Amino acid sequence: RLEKFVLYASASETKTNPITTIAINLTDAIVRTSKEILANIIILGWPTKETFVYKVFLKKIENILSLTNKTIIFYNHVKPLNTNKKIKVLCPPLSELESGFNTWFGKIVLLSNELSLDVEFICNKITKDAINKTISKKTHKIICSFKEFTNFNNFMMVSKYINLDDLIVIIASRKGSISYQRNVENIPKMIDKYFIKNNLILNIRQLVLVKQNLRNTMT
Repeated sequence: RLEKFVLYASASETKTNPITTIAINLTDAIVRTSKEILANIIILGWPTKETFVYKVFLKKIENILSLTNKTIIFYNHVKPLNTNKKIKVLCPPLSELESGFNTWFGKIVLLSNELSLDVEFICNKITKDAINKTISKKTHKIICSFKEFTNFNNFMMVSKYINLDDLIVIIASRKGSISYQRNVENIPKMIDKYFIKNNLILNIRQLVLVKQNLRNTMT
């Protein structure tokens, strides 16, 4: 199965290093291997409901988050990326204060340029101003718009702004970070309920970087 992904990577001139490991369970394998290779980002697929893996997937998310402090990206691939019409990014309040803000914003810009898609940021006015300030520095080239929104604990309301041909990116943080939202633990269930037919990226930021940022804001 890994061979298929190696071929995809080769087609885009991306270097790969397939690794096989033996572990007691899936969580242990992911966490231990990420430490061994000094990974800074862990990317995981989003299992379908028809698979056995899905039945334990929600518990695995919680276990992985508790056992590693690395940035974790979950990707739900439903349709070819070239069928998407726009990237819509859900940014919780205070996400602009996280030390990882420039990192994920840069990745959004890269994704936008690679797919030739405009970006719409769904966020509050303060985050909107921070994004516009970053863009004004002319370090990023991006065509974007904004939808002002504040109630990120209500995914039903968020879903009203989402179309089936949108690529959704959800920015989230672990408990203890400045932009943490109390509904983070329910995000997988909410995705299944409202966005399961969309290509979707769930980006859960690294906690260590957030803690460092908190110390800086208090000094």
